Amino acid sequence: MWLAILFLGLVFFVVHGVYFSERLSRALALVFPRSQPWLRAIRITYRVVAFSVPVLLLGYVVYALIARPETIGPPDSRIYDYLVELPFWLVTIYSLQCSLLILPIDLIHIGLVRLGVAGGQRWRWRRNAAVLCIAAGFLVYVPVRMLIDSSELVVRVHHYTSPDLPPDLDGFEIALVADMQADQYTGAERLAQLVDASNQERPDLVLIAGDMITRAPRFIPVAAEQAARLRAPYGVLACIGDHDNFAYRDRARSLREVKDALARRGIEMVDNEVREIQVGGATIAVMFATNNYVSKIAPETMRGLLARAAGADLRVLLTHQPGAQLLEQARAGGTQLFLGGHTHGGQINFWLPFLDVTPVRLENRYITGTYRLGDMMLTVSSGLGMSVAPFRYRSPATLDIIRLGRE
Repeated sequence: MWLAILFLGLVFFVVHGVYFSERLSRALALVFPRSQPWLRAIRITYRVVAFSVPVLLLGYVVYALIARPETIGPPDSRIYDYLVELPFWLVTIYSLQCSLLILPIDLIHIGLVRLGVAGGQRWRWRRNAAVLCIAAGFLVYVPVRMLIDSSELVVRVHHYTSPDLPPDLDGFEIALVADMQADQYTGAERLAQLVDASNQERPDLVLIAGDMITRAPRFIPVAAEQAARLRAPYGVLACIGDHDNFAYRDRARSLREVKDALARRGIEMVDNEVREIQVGGATIAVMFATNNYVSKIAPETMRGLLARAAGADLRVLLTHQPGAQLLEQARAGGTQLFLGGHTHGGQINFWLPFLDVTPVRLENRYITGTYRLGDMMLTVSSGLGMSVAPFRYRSPATLDIIRLGRE
Protein backbone atom coordinates (compact mmCIF):
# COMPACT_ATOMS: atom_id res chain seq x y z
CA MET A 1 0.00 0.00 0.00
CA TRP A 2 2.72 2.45 0.99
CA LEU A 3 4.61 1.70 -2.24
CA ALA A 4 1.52 2.66 -4.23
CA ILE A 5 1.21 5.91 -2.23
CA LEU A 6 4.90 6.62 -2.83
CA PHE A 7 4.52 6.05 -6.57
CA LEU A 8 1.43 8.30 -6.80
CA GLY A 9 3.27 10.99 -4.83
CA LEU A 10 6.21 10.78 -7.22
CA VAL A 11 3.90 11.11 -10.23
CA PHE A 12 2.16 14.10 -8.65
CA PHE A 13 5.42 15.96 -7.95
CA VAL A 14 6.72 15.32 -11.47
CA VAL A 15 3.47 16.42 -13.18
CA HIS A 16 3.20 19.52 -11.01
CA GLY A 17 6.87 20.40 -11.55
CA VAL A 18 6.47 20.24 -15.31
CA TYR A 19 3.23 22.27 -15.22
CA PHE A 20 4.58 25.05 -13.01
CA SER A 21 7.91 25.42 -14.80
CA GLU A 22 6.24 25.55 -18.23
CA ARG A 23 3.52 27.91 -17.03
CA LEU A 24 5.94 30.36 -15.46
CA SER A 25 8.23 30.22 -18.52
CA ARG A 26 5.37 31.07 -20.88
CA ALA A 27 4.28 33.97 -18.70
CA LEU A 28 7.80 35.40 -18.54
CA ALA A 29 8.29 34.99 -22.30
CA LEU A 30 5.06 36.86 -23.07
CA VAL A 31 5.28 39.69 -20.54
CA PHE A 32 9.08 40.09 -20.63
CA PRO A 33 10.27 39.01 -24.10
CA ARG A 34 13.89 39.87 -23.28
CA SER A 35 13.96 37.15 -20.61
CA GLN A 36 13.93 34.48 -23.35
CA PRO A 37 17.67 33.62 -23.18
CA TRP A 38 17.41 32.84 -19.46
CA LEU A 39 14.23 30.78 -19.48
CA ARG A 40 15.75 27.42 -20.34
CA ALA A 41 18.33 27.70 -17.53
CA ILE A 42 15.62 28.74 -15.04
CA ARG A 43 13.37 25.88 -16.13
CA ILE A 44 16.13 23.26 -15.83
CA THR A 45 17.30 24.55 -12.43
CA TYR A 46 13.76 24.47 -11.07
CA ARG A 47 13.16 20.91 -12.31
CA VAL A 48 16.44 19.63 -10.87
CA VAL A 49 15.46 20.97 -7.44
CA ALA A 50 11.78 20.01 -7.73
CA PHE A 51 12.50 16.41 -8.73
CA SER A 52 15.50 15.82 -6.44
CA VAL A 53 13.84 14.41 -3.31
CA PRO A 54 11.20 12.25 -5.07
CA VAL A 55 13.86 10.61 -7.27
CA LEU A 56 16.31 10.14 -4.37
CA LEU A 57 13.50 8.83 -2.15
CA LEU A 58 12.56 6.25 -4.75
CA GLY A 59 16.19 5.20 -4.96
CA TYR A 60 16.46 4.97 -1.19
CA VAL A 61 13.36 2.76 -0.99
CA VAL A 62 14.90 0.35 -3.49
CA TYR A 63 18.16 0.40 -1.51
CA ALA A 64 16.34 -0.15 1.81
CA LEU A 65 14.40 -3.12 0.42
CA ILE A 66 17.65 -4.73 -0.75
CA ALA A 67 20.19 -3.73 1.93
CA ARG A 68 17.79 -3.52 4.90
CA PRO A 69 19.79 -0.90 6.87
CA GLU A 70 19.35 -0.63 10.64
CA THR A 71 17.98 2.91 10.59
CA ILE A 72 15.31 4.26 8.27
CA GLY A 73 14.94 7.54 6.44
CA PRO A 74 17.11 9.78 4.24
CA PRO A 75 20.73 10.60 5.19
CA ASP A 76 21.18 12.26 8.57
CA SER A 77 23.56 14.84 7.11
CA ARG A 78 23.69 18.63 7.05
CA ILE A 79 25.09 18.50 3.51
CA TYR A 80 21.99 16.61 2.35
CA ASP A 81 19.72 18.93 4.33
CA TYR A 82 21.07 22.18 2.90
CA LEU A 83 21.76 21.05 -0.66
CA VAL A 84 18.74 18.82 -1.24
CA GLU A 85 15.99 18.62 1.41
CA LEU A 86 15.54 22.29 2.31
CA PRO A 87 15.73 23.66 -1.29
CA PHE A 88 13.30 20.98 -2.50
CA TRP A 89 10.63 21.77 0.09
CA LEU A 90 11.07 25.53 -0.20
CA VAL A 91 10.62 25.38 -3.98
CA THR A 92 7.80 22.81 -3.76
CA ILE A 93 5.73 24.68 -1.17
CA TYR A 94 6.20 27.94 -3.06
CA SER A 95 5.23 26.48 -6.43
CA LEU A 96 2.23 24.55 -5.04
CA GLN A 97 0.96 27.71 -3.36
CA CYS A 98 1.27 29.60 -6.64
CA SER A 99 -0.33 26.79 -8.67
CA LEU A 100 -3.42 26.74 -6.46
CA LEU A 101 -4.12 30.30 -7.61
CA ILE A 102 -2.71 30.13 -11.15
CA LEU A 103 -4.65 27.05 -12.22
CA PRO A 104 -8.08 28.62 -11.51
CA ILE A 105 -7.04 31.70 -13.51
CA ASP A 106 -6.11 29.48 -16.46
CA LEU A 107 -9.38 27.55 -16.23
CA ILE A 108 -11.47 30.71 -15.98
CA HIS A 109 -9.65 32.24 -18.96
CA ILE A 110 -10.24 29.11 -21.05
CA GLY A 111 -13.95 29.27 -20.17
CA LEU A 112 -14.18 32.95 -21.10
CA VAL A 113 -12.40 32.32 -24.42
CA ARG A 114 -14.94 29.64 -25.31
CA LEU A 115 -17.72 32.08 -24.48
CA GLY A 116 -16.11 34.62 -26.83
CA VAL A 117 -15.40 37.09 -24.01
CA ALA A 118 -11.64 36.91 -23.42
CA GLY A 119 -10.09 36.45 -26.84
CA GLY A 120 -7.13 38.40 -28.21
CA GLN A 121 -3.57 39.24 -27.26
CA ARG A 122 -4.54 41.79 -24.61
CA TRP A 123 -6.43 39.19 -22.57
CA ARG A 124 -3.50 36.74 -22.87
CA TRP A 125 -1.13 39.44 -21.63
CA ARG A 126 -3.38 40.25 -18.65
CA ARG A 127 -3.69 36.59 -17.75
CA ASN A 128 0.07 36.05 -17.79
CA ALA A 129 0.73 39.31 -15.97
CA ALA A 130 -1.58 38.04 -13.20
CA VAL A 131 0.44 34.80 -13.09
CA LEU A 132 3.68 36.74 -12.64
CA CYS A 133 2.13 38.95 -9.93
CA ILE A 134 1.13 35.83 -7.99
CA ALA A 135 4.58 34.30 -8.45
CA ALA A 136 6.35 37.51 -7.37
CA GLY A 137 4.11 38.08 -4.35
CA PHE A 138 4.51 34.58 -2.94
CA LEU A 139 8.23 34.60 -3.72
CA VAL A 140 8.44 37.03 -0.80
CA TYR A 141 5.52 35.86 1.35
CA VAL A 142 6.24 32.10 1.46
CA PRO A 143 9.83 32.20 2.84
CA VAL A 144 8.99 35.05 5.23
CA ARG A 145 6.01 33.14 6.60
CA MET A 146 8.09 29.96 6.91
CA LEU A 147 10.73 31.90 8.84
CA ILE A 148 8.11 33.26 11.22
CA ASP A 149 6.49 29.88 11.80
CA SER A 150 9.87 28.24 12.43
CA SER A 151 10.40 30.41 15.51
CA GLU A 152 6.90 31.31 16.70
CA LEU A 153 5.16 29.48 19.53
CA VAL A 154 1.53 30.30 20.36
CA VAL A 155 0.21 29.56 23.84
CA ARG A 156 -3.52 28.82 23.62
CA VAL A 157 -5.83 28.55 26.62
CA HIS A 158 -8.94 26.36 26.24
CA HIS A 159 -11.67 26.40 28.88
CA TYR A 160 -13.54 23.28 29.94
CA THR A 161 -16.45 24.17 32.20
CA SER A 162 -19.02 21.98 33.90
CA PRO A 163 -21.34 22.67 36.85
CA ASP A 164 -20.67 19.08 37.98
CA LEU A 165 -16.93 19.65 38.30
CA PRO A 166 -15.74 19.10 41.92
CA PRO A 167 -14.57 22.28 43.67
CA ASP A 168 -11.07 20.80 44.02
CA LEU A 169 -10.75 20.78 40.22
CA ASP A 170 -11.93 24.36 39.73
CA GLY A 171 -8.98 26.19 38.13
CA PHE A 172 -6.95 23.01 37.59
CA GLU A 173 -4.75 23.34 34.48
CA ILE A 174 -3.48 20.68 32.09
CA ALA A 175 -0.69 21.48 29.64
CA LEU A 176 -1.00 19.53 26.38
CA VAL A 177 2.40 19.11 24.73
CA ALA A 178 2.45 17.34 21.36
CA ASP A 179 4.86 16.30 18.63
CA MET A 180 8.11 17.54 20.09
CA GLN A 181 9.80 15.54 17.28
CA ALA A 182 13.41 16.31 18.06
CA ASP A 183 15.55 16.22 14.92
CA GLN A 184 18.11 18.30 13.02
CA TYR A 185 15.50 21.02 12.46
CA THR A 186 13.86 20.95 15.92
CA GLY A 187 16.84 20.92 18.24
CA ALA A 188 17.40 21.50 21.94
CA GLU A 189 16.95 25.27 21.66
CA ARG A 190 13.55 25.00 19.97
CA LEU A 191 12.45 22.29 22.42
CA ALA A 192 13.55 24.49 25.31
CA GLN A 193 11.29 27.26 24.00
CA LEU A 194 8.30 24.95 24.39
CA VAL A 195 9.39 23.65 27.80
CA ASP A 196 10.03 27.16 29.14
CA ALA A 197 6.63 28.33 27.90
CA SER A 198 4.93 25.41 29.66
CA ASN A 199 6.80 26.01 32.91
CA GLN A 200 5.92 29.70 32.77
CA GLU A 201 2.22 28.77 32.63
CA ARG A 202 2.66 26.64 35.79
CA PRO A 203 0.23 23.87 34.86
CA ASP A 204 -0.88 21.33 37.45
CA LEU A 205 -0.39 18.39 35.07
CA VAL A 206 1.53 17.96 31.81
CA LEU A 207 0.40 15.41 29.22
CA ILE A 208 2.59 14.67 26.18
CA ALA A 209 0.73 13.37 23.12
CA GLY A 210 3.58 11.27 21.72
CA ASP A 211 6.18 11.71 18.97
CA MET A 212 9.25 12.60 21.00
CA ILE A 213 11.51 12.28 17.94
CA THR A 214 11.15 12.34 14.16
CA ARG A 215 13.40 9.38 13.28
CA ALA A 216 17.15 9.67 14.05
CA PRO A 217 18.19 7.71 17.21
CA ARG A 218 20.69 10.37 18.27
CA PHE A 219 17.83 12.74 19.10
CA ILE A 220 16.21 10.43 21.67
CA PRO A 221 18.32 11.79 24.58
CA VAL A 222 17.84 15.36 23.31
CA ALA A 223 14.05 15.00 23.52
CA ALA A 224 14.17 13.20 26.86
CA GLU A 225 16.49 15.78 28.45
CA GLN A 226 14.22 18.66 27.45
CA ALA A 227 11.03 16.82 28.47
CA ALA A 228 12.60 16.18 31.87
CA ARG A 229 12.64 19.95 32.44
CA LEU A 230 8.83 20.12 32.30
CA ARG A 231 7.42 20.95 35.72
CA ALA A 232 3.97 20.17 37.15
CA PRO A 233 2.98 19.26 40.73
CA TYR A 234 0.91 16.30 39.55
CA GLY A 235 3.52 15.01 37.17
CA VAL A 236 4.39 14.60 33.49
CA LEU A 237 2.99 11.64 31.55
CA ALA A 238 3.13 10.67 27.88
CA CYS A 239 1.36 8.43 25.38
CA ILE A 240 2.98 6.70 22.39
CA GLY A 241 3.22 8.34 18.97
CA ASP A 242 3.99 6.75 15.62
CA HIS A 243 7.41 8.41 15.22
CA ASP A 244 8.52 6.93 18.54
CA ASN A 245 8.70 3.66 16.58
CA PHE A 246 10.78 5.03 13.70
CA ALA A 247 14.32 5.43 15.10
CA TYR A 248 15.27 1.96 13.85
CA ARG A 249 13.95 -0.61 11.43
CA ASP A 250 13.40 -2.67 14.61
CA ARG A 251 10.37 -0.78 15.92
CA ALA A 252 10.37 -2.56 19.26
CA ARG A 253 13.93 -1.38 19.88
CA SER A 254 13.02 2.18 18.90
CA LEU A 255 10.05 2.38 21.24
CA ARG A 256 11.99 0.70 24.05
CA GLU A 257 14.81 3.25 23.81
CA VAL A 258 12.38 6.19 23.79
CA LYS A 259 10.50 4.79 26.82
CA ASP A 260 13.72 4.04 28.71
CA ALA A 261 15.18 7.49 28.02
CA LEU A 262 12.04 9.12 29.43
CA ALA A 263 11.79 6.71 32.38
CA ARG A 264 15.36 7.47 33.44
CA ARG A 265 14.28 11.09 33.74
CA GLY A 266 11.08 10.41 35.65
CA ILE A 267 8.55 10.48 32.79
CA GLU A 268 6.35 7.46 32.15
CA MET A 269 5.21 6.69 28.61
CA VAL A 270 1.95 4.81 29.15
CA ASP A 271 0.61 2.20 26.75
CA ASN A 272 -3.16 1.50 26.82
CA GLU A 273 -3.51 1.96 30.58
CA VAL A 274 -5.26 4.30 33.02
CA ARG A 275 -3.55 6.49 35.59
CA GLU A 276 -5.59 8.03 38.42
CA ILE A 277 -4.57 11.38 39.86
CA GLN A 278 -5.97 12.45 43.22
CA VAL A 279 -6.55 16.18 43.56
CA GLY A 280 -7.86 16.82 47.06
CA GLY A 281 -11.11 14.90 47.23
CA ALA A 282 -11.47 14.63 43.45
CA THR A 283 -10.13 12.00 41.04
CA ILE A 284 -8.89 12.52 37.48
CA ALA A 285 -8.62 9.35 35.40
CA VAL A 286 -6.30 9.75 32.42
CA MET A 287 -6.72 7.06 29.78
CA PHE A 288 -3.66 6.57 27.57
CA ALA A 289 -4.79 5.11 24.23
CA THR A 290 -2.06 3.97 21.84
CA ASN A 291 -3.56 5.01 18.52
CA ASN A 292 -1.27 5.86 15.62
CA TYR A 293 -0.12 4.59 12.22
CA VAL A 294 1.91 1.80 13.83
CA SER A 295 -0.57 0.58 16.44
CA LYS A 296 -4.34 1.16 16.43
CA ILE A 297 -6.20 0.63 19.68
CA ALA A 298 -8.74 -2.20 19.47
CA PRO A 299 -12.39 -1.40 20.39
CA GLU A 300 -12.35 -3.96 23.22
CA THR A 301 -9.17 -2.42 24.65
CA MET A 302 -10.81 1.00 24.56
CA ARG A 303 -13.88 -0.38 26.32
CA GLY A 304 -11.61 -1.66 29.08
CA LEU A 305 -10.02 1.78 29.54
CA LEU A 306 -13.43 3.44 29.72
CA ALA A 307 -14.65 0.92 32.29
CA ARG A 308 -11.62 1.49 34.55
CA ALA A 309 -12.09 5.28 34.35
CA ALA A 310 -15.86 5.25 34.84
CA GLY A 311 -15.87 6.20 38.53
CA ALA A 312 -13.59 9.25 38.22
CA ASP A 313 -14.79 12.83 38.62
CA LEU A 314 -13.00 13.82 35.40
CA ARG A 315 -12.29 11.37 32.59
CA VAL A 316 -9.50 12.43 30.21
CA LEU A 317 -8.36 10.48 27.17
CA LEU A 318 -4.89 11.18 25.74
CA THR A 319 -3.88 9.74 22.41
CA HIS A 320 -1.47 10.70 19.67
CA GLN A 321 -3.80 10.38 16.70
CA PRO A 322 -7.51 11.19 17.06
CA GLY A 323 -9.68 9.10 14.76
CA ALA A 324 -13.40 9.11 14.02
CA GLN A 325 -14.10 5.69 15.54
CA LEU A 326 -12.04 6.39 18.65
CA LEU A 327 -13.68 9.79 19.12
CA GLU A 328 -17.16 8.30 18.91
CA GLN A 329 -16.32 5.48 21.31
CA ALA A 330 -14.80 7.92 23.80
CA ARG A 331 -17.77 10.28 23.60
CA ALA A 332 -20.28 7.46 24.03
CA GLY A 333 -18.26 6.12 26.98
CA GLY A 334 -18.52 9.34 28.97
CA THR A 335 -15.11 10.88 28.27
CA GLN A 336 -15.16 14.57 29.12
CA LEU A 337 -11.79 15.66 27.70
CA PHE A 338 -10.18 14.15 24.62
CA LEU A 339 -6.62 15.37 23.98
CA GLY A 340 -4.46 14.64 20.94
CA GLY A 341 -1.88 15.86 18.47
CA HIS A 342 -0.38 14.36 15.29
CA THR A 343 -1.84 16.89 12.83
CA HIS A 344 0.79 19.64 13.34
CA GLY A 345 -2.10 22.03 12.72
CA GLY A 346 -1.86 21.02 9.07
CA GLN A 347 1.84 22.04 9.05
CA ILE A 348 1.57 23.19 5.44
CA ASN A 349 -1.59 25.29 5.03
CA PHE A 350 -1.89 26.69 1.54
CA TRP A 351 -3.87 29.89 1.16
CA LEU A 352 -6.94 30.29 -1.00
CA PRO A 353 -9.50 33.08 -0.59
CA PHE A 354 -11.67 32.18 2.43
CA LEU A 355 -10.08 28.73 2.63
CA ASP A 356 -7.02 26.90 3.95
CA VAL A 357 -5.89 23.84 1.99
CA THR A 358 -3.84 21.18 3.79
CA PRO A 359 -3.27 17.51 2.95
CA VAL A 360 -4.07 16.68 6.60
CA ARG A 361 -7.76 17.21 5.85
CA LEU A 362 -7.69 14.01 3.82
CA GLU A 363 -7.03 12.18 7.08
CA ASN A 364 -8.75 14.12 9.84
CA ARG A 365 -11.44 16.78 9.96
CA TYR A 366 -10.19 18.03 13.34
CA ILE A 367 -6.99 19.88 12.50
CA THR A 368 -6.23 22.12 15.46
CA GLY A 369 -7.93 23.84 18.37
CA THR A 370 -11.01 22.92 20.39
CA TYR A 371 -14.17 21.19 19.22
CA ARG A 372 -17.35 20.22 21.05
CA LEU A 373 -18.61 16.72 20.35
CA GLY A 374 -21.75 16.41 22.43
CA ASP A 375 -20.69 16.58 26.09
CA MET A 376 -17.04 15.89 25.22
CA MET A 377 -14.44 18.56 24.48
CA LEU A 378 -11.75 17.65 21.94
CA THR A 379 -8.51 19.63 21.92
CA VAL A 380 -5.98 19.01 19.15
CA SER A 381 -2.57 20.60 19.57
CA SER A 382 -0.56 21.86 16.59
CA GLY A 383 2.52 20.58 18.38
CA LEU A 384 6.06 21.82 17.90
CA GLY A 385 8.02 19.70 15.42
CA MET A 386 7.60 18.81 11.77
CA SER A 387 7.00 15.68 9.74
CA VAL A 388 7.92 14.89 6.12
CA ALA A 389 8.53 18.55 5.20
CA PRO A 390 11.13 20.41 7.30
CA PHE A 391 9.01 23.58 7.31
CA ARG A 392 5.84 24.95 8.77
CA TYR A 393 3.81 27.22 6.52
CA ARG A 394 0.88 29.19 7.94
CA SER A 395 0.77 26.78 10.87
CA PRO A 396 2.61 28.04 13.97
CA ALA A 397 3.54 25.68 16.77
CA THR A 398 1.31 25.65 19.83
CA LEU A 399 1.36 24.88 23.51
CA ASP A 400 -2.20 24.19 24.66
CA ILE A 401 -3.46 24.81 28.19
CA ILE A 402 -6.78 23.30 29.26
CA ARG A 403 -8.24 25.20 32.20
CA LEU A 404 -11.00 23.52 34.19
CA GLY A 405 -13.82 25.54 35.68
CA ARG A 406 -17.23 25.13 37.31
CA GLU A 407 -18.79 28.05 35.46
